[in-house]
This record gives sequence, C-alpha cells and structure tokens, in this order.
Amino acid sequence: MVASILLAVLLVFVLSAGSVGAHATTASAPQPVWAYGVVKVVSVGPLHAQMGWIYQGNATVGYSVILNQTNTSDSQYELSVHRTMGVRFSIEYCLDSCAASTSYATLNFSAWETVDSFANVTTGGSVSIAGSNVTALALENDSSRLAANVTEVVHSYLPVNGVNVLRERYLSASVASQATVNFSTPLGLFPLALGPSSPLNWSSASNFSATGSTQLDYYYHAEVPTGNITVGPVSSHASVQPSGQVAVAGSYAPDRTITFGGVTFPAIQLVVSGPFTVREGFLLVPTGADIFGTSAKPWDSNASGETTAAMASLDARASEDGHVGIVASSWVVNANSANVAQTAAVGGTGVAPLGIAASSMYPVSSTTVQGTPTSVGQATTDQTCLTAGTGCPNLPGVPAKLLRPLILLGIAAAVVAAVVVSAVAVIAERRRVPPPVYPNASLYPPGAAGPTPVPPARRAPEAPPPEPEEDPLGHLW
Repeated sequence: MVASILLAVLLVFVLSAGSVGAHATTASAPQPVWAYGVVKVVSVGPLHAQMGWIYQGNATVGYSVILNQTNTSDSQYELSVHRTMGVRFSIEYCLDSCAASTSYATLNFSAWETVDSFANVTTGGSVSIAGSNVTALALENDSSRLAANVTEVVHSYLPVNGVNVLRERYLSASVASQATVNFSTPLGLFPLALGPSSPLNWSSASNFSATGSTQLDYYYHAEVPTGNITVGPVSSHASVQPSGQVAVAGSYAPDRTITFGGVTFPAIQLVVSGPFTVREGFLLVPTGADIFGTSAKPWDSNASGETTAAMASLDARASEDGHVGIVASSWVVNANSANVAQTAAVGGTGVAPLGIAASSMYPVSSTTVQGTPTSVGQATTDQTCLTAGTGCPNLPGVPAKLLRPLILLGIAAAVVAAVVVSAVAVIAERRRVPPPVYPNASLYPPGAAGPTPVPPARRAPEAPPPEPEEDPLGHLW
C-alpha cells in the first residue's frame, strides 16, 4: 500500500455458537434487546492533479450492534450479540472530465465482517486500581462465530506509449472463524463505579483455555496485455491458541463522556492484549481472523486497498434501562490504497505517465465514527448496508462510472458470503444454547454454498457513455 486515502470503516460479524460452561438460560426476567451503531457516508473531490488528471471518491463506513440479555442470576448475565462492521469505497482517476473520459482508473473496494456471539458477564469481577481490587464488570467466557470478506475490482484504460490499454484486476478473500474462550477467573473490563471527580486507570488479567479455528481463502485474477494472471483459490487453516493470558488496561477521565437521551456515559478507553482482538469490550475475535487488524494477510501482495479499525472508546456504565450499560462505542478507521492510476499498469509494458503525486491526492486518511443508540430495525438496515451495499444513506453526486463496477462488487460479495457461511458451518462446534432469532438471519442460510468466485466480465475498451440523467443504481450508495 503506497498512500493513505479515502476513509471508511466496517465490520460485519455473524457469529452464533454456544459457550462452554455457559450459565443456564432459564431466567424469568424479560430479555431486553437494544442496539447501537453508525453508518457514515463521505465524499472527496473532484481534486485536480497534474497534466489534467482528476481524482474523486466516496466511502460508506460504519458498524452496527444488536444485543439481547438474559439474566442468569442476580449478578450474572448472558449476552447474545450480532455485530457487523464494514467499509465500502470507490476511487476514480480520470483525464480532463470524469463524466466522459477516454482515460481512467477505478478502484471499488469492500470489506466487512459479521460476528454472532454468546458471552457471559458478571458484576462480581474486579480490576486493580493503584494496587487495590475494585468491583467491576467482567467477562467469564465467550463463544463466537465470524464471517468476513474483502472484495476489490480495479478497471483501468490508461495510456502506454501513447495508446490506451485496458487492464482489469479482481480480488476476493473470505474468512470464517469459530472460537470458544473460557477464563479461569472473570476478566475485569471496567469498574462498576466510575466517579465524575478524578481520572482512573485500572488493569486486570486472566488465564484462558480456548478451542476453535480460522479458515482463510482468496482468489486473484488479472487481465493485462501480456496475458492473464490467476492466483488461487488459495486456502489456509489455523487453530486458535489453546491457552494463554489476556490482559486489560483501562482508563477514564471526567472530561471524556458522552450523553444519549439526557443520560451521561463515561467514554472508556480499553487496551486488550493477547491472541484475540476485542470488539465492544467483550467480543473476542482470533487475531488471525481480523481483516481490520494490522497483521499481514495472505492476499496482501495482490491487493490494492485495505482498511484498519480500532476501538477508540467504549461508552458504558454498570447498567442502563435494566440491562448491561454498554450503549455505544467509537472507532478510528483508516482506509489505505495504492495509487490506482500508477499501479494499474502492473504487468504491462510500461507505467502510465500520469505524473500524480500519491501523497497529495489523499486528503483524508482516517476518521472517527461515533455510534449512537438506535432501534433494532434501523440496526438491521445498517447491517444490510454494510454487507451488501443496499439501503445505505444517499450520497449525492456519485458518478455513474463509479456505480457501474459496484454491480460486480455486490454480486461477488453475495457469492463469497454463501461460501463463507458454508465454511463456518463445517468448522463450528454444535451450539449448546438455542440461537437468538435475528431479522436478517436469511442473509446467512446455514449450509449455503456458492461457486468459486470468478473474475468480472471483461470491460470493453471504448470510452464510457456520459452519465444518465437518472441513474437506476442510485440505491447502491
């Protein structure tokens, strides 16, 4: 990856597996359901570079969380969670006019993950503050299932030795992971009492035992004047680290708060170390399955874009409206991409003489997205937006040329989703607790299978038509 560019977040988790040692779910109290999240749409450009070249792009970034709580005792609760995070962006370089350019390069990128999880938490845990133990909300165990996908389509029609040359590149990668983690003692997350008067710093640690595995698959295809290049499908499999320790370092300051509906919540900072990435403070994702992490992925050498995401704060307190008081979070998302106009010529006979300074073309490299409480219906709509690109907030002024390749992106994502879910079903352990019913469960039918992803149809090398007055694909973004 050469330079930072358009920002975007994302994540789409669909995990559903019962936890070993989970408490019985026979509580008589109601099971409160709540949701939070955010979807943000960003547009950049048109920006003018050297030699008449123009850069423009757009992104849709966000995450969505739906939680369902069952009280298993006065101090212990089971949380079933459906979480999605994702980022979709489109970038275009074009000569003179993006409405009808005879020379152009486009990158359409999508990354998402979904997680379904059962986690048991207790208000009887503890964290250490200045050497003293303080009562805290703590994680007892977690069993989760993840599906994730990265898809990108690159089209270019760029001059080489004075003649425009068509090139196309396609990459699809999928991840399926299942993990069950049990802690020897509850892992403290944050103190039950976070006073408004002074800053606090705390820590906790616990040994764990775990089972599970991660499956990674990817496919790459490129069409260039010198011939076609195909890599894969390539598959790899790894087991979850069976034992070790997870540590938590947390902090809170009185000036770091956020208010929802007139109620103020601490904005807690949590740093978790160990072989898991943590979502929303308590969802455990094996590090090798984290497509938004900074560790290397098997398909990196064939990729043009990538995104990373990290939780900036957890908006939570001990309880709220009869349930655990985790009500929102904020995330810092970075979207990075190679300079599409320069790298599109890889595999050809020369480099397109665009003269574009990559660093000057990416005015936005990261953003923070702050979630808010929302309805379950809205959260479901947001999850569909982040995974499939439909039902998203409108982004006015998106060029038709940027929208057309998204048809291929959407079809590819749907095919890979079916393949991922099939893989998850193979590696997942039998659920020990009845699964919750989610409104969008039909998006991930158990046992569904799809064909091996194939590259998109070759694009004709003539100049694209002018943008129509009314684009029938406008609902995609």
